[in-house]
Amino acid sequence: MRERAGQQEQARREAEQAAIDDRVAHDDARHAKQLQLEQHMRDVLLDPAAMQIRNQRLNANGTALCAEVNGKNKEGAYVGFRRTIVMDNLISYDQDPDDVYRKPEHQFPAISSLTGCF
Repeated sequence: MRERAGQQEQARREAEQAAIDDRVAHDDARHAKQLQLEQHMRDVLLDPAAMQIRNQRLNANGTALCAEVNGKNKEGAYVGFRRTIVMDNLISYDQDPDDVYRKPEHQFPAISSLTGCF
């Protein structure tokens, strides 16, 4: 009876450890994706070293980085923090002047709603 109880306890511990390992792997994958999307954002800025980012997080399914980003313009002055959505194939800024030329489904409010960022 003790042996059986010991085996059950060992099985319970192994299942618990497997669940912890799965959660850690999932968290590590999400963190790596967030870093990848942050780097994608840096790659398009005029002065990548000057990028400031705050309130960054991945959306629920891990496909988009939702953040507030501040960077420098051509004159070297910071433009102020703006809500930003970064995906593998897209970067969308809140109050982007170019949004007036885009189809409504490609403007920031539609992308925000689609990704669940803001």
